Amino acid sequence: MAGYWKSESGGSRRLDSWIVPRVILAHHHQPSEVTGLPPDEEEAATEQRAAKTWLQDAATPGGVSTDKWRVWWRGNTLFHELVELALRKSLFPTGSQVTQLLVQGVRAENLRSPDLQSTDIAPHQRLLTECSGWAVSREMPPESRKAWTCVYSTRRDGRSWSTFQASIESKGALLLVVKEKQHNTFGAYIDSEIKKGPSWHGNSQNFLFGNGVVYRTTGFNDHYQYFNYGKETLPNGLGVGGQLGHFGLWIDCGFVLGSSSPAATFASPRLSAQSDFTIDAVEVWLVRPSKLFDGASIAGGAPSVVETHAEAAALLELANRPMYSRNNI
Repeated sequence: MAGYWKSESGGSRRLDSWIVPRVILAHHHQPSEVTGLPPDEEEAATEQRAAKTWLQDAATPGGVSTDKWRVWWRGNTLFHELVELALRKSLFPTGSQVTQLLVQGVRAENLRSPDLQSTDIAPHQRLLTECSGWAVSREMPPESRKAWTCVYSTRRDGRSWSTFQASIESKGALLLVVKEKQHNTFGAYIDSEIKKGPSWHGNSQNFLFGNGVVYRTTGFNDHYQYFNYGKETLPNGLGVGGQLGHFGLWIDCGFVLGSSSPAATFASPRLSAQSDFTIDAVEVWLVRPSKLFDGASIAGGAPSVVETHAEAAALLELANRPMYSRNNI
């Protein structure tokens, strides 16, 4: 995962690199071995042995190997930042001058969790938790990290393609979260409006995520998103990345089955346990409304664009131009 915020000073990082090995060493209480090395080299060797033992302890039998753990540690910048933040708060009291100096340059919006607006869904029924929402939001553009509205949930709205389609089409930037029957949860961030059509559209801000990893666009192709329905010769459903018939993530319009394949668009592996999977639950969060909408109008609380421009609407009607419903732009 990409970095989320960076301190302008390297002092805290040097402090972390000094203190973490010593914390590990203190937990193991390993006696020094007589090596004949100079004191500095002997200390470094002891720290390396302690760290190696700690890595071996962290790798459960039959589970994650030390090599895989090292790869995860090196690639998970988010965890590094959380450790750094925890160390800062542990070592320096909140409000102290040192703390204020350490957090200078850190943008508040990069630390704030999005406001998840889903009062009609119990937290234990949501696929997206506060923690997972915060983690995935770090990968989004800043304007998509504020208030999120759950516009569709199978657990609230039932399993309906027509409801799903109406909830996502031309609404704005979306976060799609899918849970398969085999309990894996994965999804996609879709940055630009979803529009019905036979061709790919979207932009390079899109990404896929699963198993704690975010897969960003590679530039290999521009197959960012595909959305179609009511066609006989083309796939009907929502797809992100990959190729027609071999999508990085695919939700079929039957709304029972989905699929996931390795996708060069994001250099992503298969996200589901098997290529074809049975849908258990789906959630869609509107993370940034399009310019034609605002959060209140989507929720039904504010007038639509047509209603706020009644004069222009009347002229269009006089000219016999087709009009959208005042309640459904």
